[in-house]
Amino acid sequence: MFKSWSKKNKTKAVFKLQFQATQVPKMKKPALKVALVPDNVGKPTVKLEKVAVQDGTCSWENPIFESVKFVRDAKSGKLQEKIYHFVVSTGSSKSGFLGESSIDFADFAAETEPLTVSLPLKFANSGAILHVTIQNVEGVQRDQSTFRNGEDYGNGSSRHLLSICSADENSRNVYEDFPKLLPPLRQNSMPCKGTIEAIATRAQMHRGSLGSASDRSLGDSWRNSLEDTHPRETLQEPSDNVIENLRSEIASLKRKAEESELELQSLQKLMEKECNIKYSMKLWWKN
Repeated sequence: MFKSWSKKNKTKAVFKLQFQATQVPKMKKPALKVALVPDNVGKPTVKLEKVAVQDGTCSWENPIFESVKFVRDAKSGKLQEKIYHFVVSTGSSKSGFLGESSIDFADFAAETEPLTVSLPLKFANSGAILHVTIQNVEGVQRDQSTFRNGEDYGNGSSRHLLSICSADENSRNVYEDFPKLLPPLRQNSMPCKGTIEAIATRAQMHRGSLGSASDRSLGDSWRNSLEDTHPRETLQEPSDNVIENLRSEIASLKRKAEESELELQSLQKLMEKECNIKYSMKLWWKN
């Protein structure tokens, strides 16, 4: 037992969290609160103040800071999952339960810049969406070696590639491997003008935020306690206009992604051409 534990390292990170709920249906008590429930605790550790709903939107202006303890496996180097549930309700009674969503903080340990994920609330069919802006402000940081190898393309990696092209006689192999050196395309998921409206597209977020973590929820005991003799408030389905607006936003994001991809391909061709020219000039000078 001691040997197994010695292969693991404890670490801690502090996350800055900010919340906004949209597509909130009409309710008798138009005010909401959010509770943070760690999966391994089973009860709220943080409760946000109750905020009024205006035109189907509920925004908590003040962020909160949550300290999360991780365990890193020394052999694989990966952080073990740390599931948190966000429970949204009116706070008045069990019938005011609006829904719940979940994330794995291990998926966001490297996010040193604000990143927003949109999480549909489950288990109440309310149609509401909880937008959570997450930022790691202290503790586990981004792998610096990965960062230097091309994640931040705007900080001079193109100049570095050009210097490689003229370094030796094997420089012709550089442009052949150039696509492998380019950083992965990452769509901007930052909030626009202070509002939380970006949709996270990374597969890792979908896995951690909308997959197994949400399915596990708080367990049968939590859900059963909500389905007792207290009737739930009638929740309305989202309007067609809201759905159409979401579809338009998604289509706009797809177009921007396609434009970015075209720019990336153009840059790739330019770099390949530059490498070919430098290689040809080097052969000409030798001859």
